[in-house]
Amino acid sequence: MCDDGYCNQKKEKLYRDVLKWETAWHKLEKENRYLKTELGRRPSPYLLRNRTKDNGYGQGKLLEKDYILSQKKSYKKTMTAVYFLIKAGEIVYIGQSRNVYKRINEHKQKGKITFSSYALIVPPSLEHENILLEERRYIAKYTPIHNIKCC
Repeated sequence: MCDDGYCNQKKEKLYRDVLKWETAWHKLEKENRYLKTELGRRPSPYLLRNRTKDNGYGQGKLLEKDYILSQKKSYKKTMTAVYFLIKAGEIVYIGQSRNVYKRINEHKQKGKITFSSYALIVPPSLEHENILLEERRYIAKYTPIHNIKCC
């Protein structure tokens, strides 16, 4: 079809690209077989999906220190928030606390309210009055069965 050098260069580049992708595919297949035999299970799709992305984590590369440090969050022993206790997809209790993790744990230990999960909302203003107002607004909107008194 074309006899000039430009077409030949394009064909050679295409051939090199195909070889590169085939090599990467074979490496992934080999790793997949290893994980199946050594671990006795299939690797998670999340693991394989992230290893094929070209985002710095793909191709088996580790994350850079700068990226890890940019994702840091400060450790807080206590956290002020409005919390929602959830059972079977329904909100069964709404509360607020200055030490929310401790308070949720107290609910679990007392066993008066059964729940399987929880959600947290941290109001923009952490003043006590604002948190109480947020809690009351959510109680009025969702009327959970374990919140006896309502606004």
